[in-house]
Amino acid sequence: MSEYCKYCGKSYPDARTLLNNSCPLHPAGRGNHVLFEGAQSGPFICIHCGEKRTELRPLVTNRCPRNPDGRNHEAFEGNPHGPFRCKFCGRPYPDIRTMVTNRCTKNPERGGNHSPAR
Repeated sequence: MSEYCKYCGKSYPDARTLLNNSCPLHPAGRGNHVLFEGAQSGPFICIHCGEKRTELRPLVTNRCPRNPDGRNHEAFEGNPHGPFRCKFCGRPYPDIRTMVTNRCTKNPERGGNHSPAR
C-alpha cells in the first residue's frame, strides 16, 4: 500500500519514508511531505472548486482558481462519495462543486462560501 503527500501527490511505500523526504510543493516553500489522510483511490476532489481527478498528483500540482491563497488545488480528505456537509452550517450537499459555489451565512469570512467538513 502506498502513502501519498497531500501537497505534491507523490507516493512512497510507507508513511515514515514519505514524512522524512522534502516536498517541492510545500506551502511554506520548504518542508517535508505531509501525509494525505483521505481515500487512497479516486476520485480526488478539490475542496475549493470541486474539480475531480482520478489521480491525486494531477489534482494537487495544478493551480486552483478558487483557492483563497492563490495556490494549487487541495484534495478533500473525507469520503469522496458524499454526502457532503458544510463545516460552518451543516447543510448537506450531494456534491462538493455545488457546495463550494454557494454562499454560506455562517462562514466567518464575510461573503464566504460553504466548505466541506471531513
